[in-house]
Amino acid sequence: MMNSSPPHPGAAAMEAYEAVRRAAELDDVVLRNARIDVHPKARALVKMQGDTLRFVIDRAQPEAERNRDAAMVVGHFTMTATVDAPQSLIDMPDITDVAPGDDMRRIVLITGQYDVSFTNIPDDADDDAVGLFIGLVGKFAVYPYFRNLVSQAAGMTHLDLPILPVLRDPQDRPHQAAAPAADTTAAPTKARKRRKPAEAANKAR
Repeated sequence: MMNSSPPHPGAAAMEAYEAVRRAAELDDVVLRNARIDVHPKARALVKMQGDTLRFVIDRAQPEAERNRDAAMVVGHFTMTATVDAPQSLIDMPDITDVAPGDDMRRIVLITGQYDVSFTNIPDDADDDAVGLFIGLVGKFAVYPYFRNLVSQAAGMTHLDLPILPVLRDPQDRPHQAAAPAADTTAAPTKARKRRKPAEAANKAR
């Protein structure tokens, strides 16, 4: 296994990475495992208290496995989307006030484990350059599949989850490979006022 995210790559490392990026060809993206866990009260909480929940996407750095004989590298990715809710809301979903220090509990977990493979990896490319390539470009190959998995999971469980954002092109900011992998797209706030049943029904249409 190789390091897929060398810290703060310098000019020489980026030049080596660019050589790999120009030569490499995407071979396949395979979903190895998927997991969907939904709390019994998640649907009601997302519908009634969406502004109070915390939605997080975690793109952990992958492991990279290289096969020099086949001029191939495989990245093993795990991507996770979670929704957390204050414990008080889980106990009483229709309350209108939440204490600022209330413990957050997970109510939705969606995880996908993927293998993405690239061929035509130059034999003279060092492992750091190949690992950086997988850590940066590989996630752009995998992410649309995970984005679709989250959308499908939301549809199957009737959860009104936000649409996952689109990633930026890896050529825009190559140093992002070493950036933190977790993105919080919604932070806990004061619980919003509960809608009347008629208002909720109209909004759900």
